[in-house]
Amino acid sequence: MASAGRRLEVSVDDDVPPVNADADAIVNALVNLLENAIKFVDSDGSIRLSVLAEGDHVIFEVTDEEIGMDPSDCKRALDQFFQADRTLSRNHGGCG
Repeated sequence: MASAGRRLEVSVDDDVPPVNADADAIVNALVNLLENAIKFVDSDGSIRLSVLAEGDHVIFEVTDEEIGMDPSDCKRALDQFFQADRTLSRNHGGCG
């Protein structure tokens, strides 16, 4: 999966507290989100990873400027094996 030309912007708020979580699980989730973003962003597009504090929570957010997901599919986005548009997997690979 070539990523040449794509830009990764990383933003971490100054007030983010330490996170008490399974580091491997966090890394796996972020890698999965970033790989998905790379699949669907144009070769000259940008992907943004943001880490911010919201109350007692730390939010990790991956965003890009591409096709996105239909709002009606957002409720099921974390369901096991759910894929919003199966035609995309045929073009880009992946199953989730």
